[in-house]
Amino acid sequence: MYNSLTFASATKEEATRFPARPGLRGSVPGVRMVSRSLLVFSLLLSAVAVSGGVGEPVAVSVHVQDRVTSTVGSSVVLPCTFISPYSDYTTVEITVIWKVKVFYTGSVLFNVTNRSQGGKEFVDEVHTNVNGRYKLAGDPRQRVASLEVENVTLGDSDQYFCRVEVKRQGLRAFMHESNPGITLEIIGSPIILRVSVKAINTTQPIVQCLAEGQPFPKIIWIDPQNNKLPANSSDTSVTSGPGKYQILGELRNPKLEGTYTCVVVSDQGNSSQSIYLPSKGQVRHLLLYIIGILVGSVFLVILVVILLLMQRRKRGKAEFNPTGKRAQRSSQQYSKVSMCQQQQIPAVVPCAAVQDTEGSDK
Repeated sequence: MYNSLTFASATKEEATRFPARPGLRGSVPGVRMVSRSLLVFSLLLSAVAVSGGVGEPVAVSVHVQDRVTSTVGSSVVLPCTFISPYSDYTTVEITVIWKVKVFYTGSVLFNVTNRSQGGKEFVDEVHTNVNGRYKLAGDPRQRVASLEVENVTLGDSDQYFCRVEVKRQGLRAFMHESNPGITLEIIGSPIILRVSVKAINTTQPIVQCLAEGQPFPKIIWIDPQNNKLPANSSDTSVTSGPGKYQILGELRNPKLEGTYTCVVVSDQGNSSQSIYLPSKGQVRHLLLYIIGILVGSVFLVILVVILLLMQRRKRGKAEFNPTGKRAQRSSQQYSKVSMCQQQQIPAVVPCAAVQDTEGSDK
């Protein structure tokens, strides 16, 4: 038996397109049947529509823009909106999660849940806020899940992902995460972190200039005679690092005594910092002076330690001297016996008794 679909009333055109097949049970004049393949196709189309693919909005759909640009020290908003037919339901919780670097498995920077306090009053409960620099820049009930980042730095330049979860207790959650994410680019004016002298030896000092900026700045050296030195030569090398947005300029074998200036320049601005470089003879004398101070300090510490040890040793001998006490007692005993013999004391108290008494005091 064939499965069929029956039209309640067929038009003349439908009768021509779907002619009745003789011999099929249940055929009625004016009614036409459709083959089983057409019926299966209709059922599949209905299933897709119910799932949200056709004719009905999906449970959650997140949308972000491709790129946002900001400057160092400012606050920036990463826009994120979403579509959900359940965002107005008071029994539904909306969780907004922002991640960085990698889709789905990236580190969570901010996690907040918006839930009802009863009626139309809603509250945001923050679960994660790294360094306290993040906050919502919109109302999830208005389908806005944007993120505000405060006091941005060059290190904040990265890719960020917005994830929205809509859930109701006892029911399965609907969720969606933007992919690709939104790229945040931070632009910073060039700054000089330090200018210092690195001495390979007394005759080959190197002046170093560490700078930071985005885009990377150029480094220009100015000598004590206010001359610009050639850039990227054998004596003025520039290398990237050690930080991601840092460059290190080196001035090798400076020949003049005086003030050298490091200037960093980009389309975001410029900055400069100077350092005084003494002559090679002065550098040699300065190094010898520093070495002399270090050696003298070490010698002084050793001398003080030796004196303290000697004083402590003498004090220990004075506190414990049993031979001196014994000699004192022997001298007193001899004096008493000698007096006893000279005065010829009667035998009532013999001199030997005096000696024995002194011996018992020991």
